[in-house]
Amino acid sequence: MRILLCSIAFPPKSDPECLQTGKYFYFLSKIKDLKIDVLTSSIPTLFMQKDDSLIKYDNGWDEKVEINIPENKYINYILRKLLPYGVDFPDSKFLFYWQWRKTVKKIKNKPDIIYSRSYPLSSTIMAYKLKKYYNVPWILHLSDPWLLSPIHYYNKWQLKWHQKWEKRCFESANKICLTSLNTIDLYVDQYPEFKNKFEYFPNVYDPEDIKDNPLSFDNKLRFVYTGGLTNKRSVSWFIPIFEKLSNNYPGIEDKIEFIFAGSMDTANRKLFEKYQFSFVKHVGILNYKQALALQNSSHILINIDNPVNDSKKAVFFPSKLLDYFLSKRRILSLSTLGSTTHQVLKYYSSDVCDNHSQTTITKFIEKALYEWQSKNQDYFFVDRLPVQYSAKKNAERLAILIKAAHEKSSE
Repeated sequence: MRILLCSIAFPPKSDPECLQTGKYFYFLSKIKDLKIDVLTSSIPTLFMQKDDSLIKYDNGWDEKVEINIPENKYINYILRKLLPYGVDFPDSKFLFYWQWRKTVKKIKNKPDIIYSRSYPLSSTIMAYKLKKYYNVPWILHLSDPWLLSPIHYYNKWQLKWHQKWEKRCFESANKICLTSLNTIDLYVDQYPEFKNKFEYFPNVYDPEDIKDNPLSFDNKLRFVYTGGLTNKRSVSWFIPIFEKLSNNYPGIEDKIEFIFAGSMDTANRKLFEKYQFSFVKHVGILNYKQALALQNSSHILINIDNPVNDSKKAVFFPSKLLDYFLSKRRILSLSTLGSTTHQVLKYYSSDVCDNHSQTTITKFIEKALYEWQSKNQDYFFVDRLPVQYSAKKNAERLAILIKAAHEKSSE
């Protein structure tokens, strides 16, 4: 069987979705009787830098077709300012699917089935075009909700366009894979007619990356955050806590350190410049292997979710958590109570605090400091990882779904 994997987010480009696509693909490509062709964007792709540490996940395909996306962040900024309807139809990478006619001329072999990964959503629209052209089954994967996302906002022109295209794609897809059960519940309410199309396929970790990671109490208690800081996923939640630690614990910089790594927006950059604590630093953008190494050096790993007041709409499954699992370290997560993150972390040694609960977060840090001073290995070290998030296991499940969709279409 020949599968066409359609995703702008594909290694060795560096992006959370690239990592997830790569991990599913890597183990899917090892399954007998499956040939996989890859359709993706060429390098460079804006905001997806090449990461040579991800080359492992760029092997195993039969054919790889790369489409150039001529995109410039400054032009995008100007267009968003000048055009009342913006450029997000569905996103700034729309030139990817606009080239679908040219793309089919580059694809040597007709696929038996199409498997698409979004975000970006332009991957989904491209897959829709190819589904219509080849008339084969299509499995659509959405890493985050489309219209039902609580953090995406559309003007009236965009909303009308996205409503039309979400329904059109859902109608055409044979199966729709979503990363959380909460997201499935939302979409079943929105589209009860598609209830039998929705399938649960979570974000995953690579079991081949699991290694021994012994703890050390020789240096400071180390908190680590790796990932983007934008909008409400912000270091701002910690500023009052850092001030309290600085005021209440003289010499705290000799006992504790907070290390942040990853991209950040202007607002967060200004916060690091304005509030300079001796025990807090941002070390810039790291590649995948560097990020894993920093995580492995931690005692506590920090996750920061976008705050969503309604737990039923807090459906995001941060892919960062899967990399965190590999470190075998305790996780402090600033998340909506009852959210998907909260549900996932029930299977892992962690503490979930509401973003706004400064008192609870401060108490957690004080507790961690006490356990570090007591050299309590059991508090920080996680012995077992939740196997339900293994990329190998879920790729095997996906292969079964793909084969069933293909067999049903052949009847």
